[in-house]
Amino acid sequence: MRDLGDGMGRGGGASRGALFFLRSGDATIAVRCDPLDNMKSCVDAASAFMEKARSMAPGGTTSMPATPPKP
Repeated sequence: MRDLGDGMGRGGGASRGALFFLRSGDATIAVRCDPLDNMKSCVDAASAFMEKARSMAPGGTTSMPATPPKP
């Protein structure tokens, strides 16, 4: 995975939006919000995206399990 922190903490750079990771089972996505968006709307959109992607996967579910299923 490429470094998502490029330019952070170097001073003088452009303002960056929030950066966070969502993980469910073995799926992880990294999300960087637009600097003009609020964090809640960004998290809500990313959560909806992950939910949609999981539901479209073979054997997908309509909701993310709190814990991974047992083999």
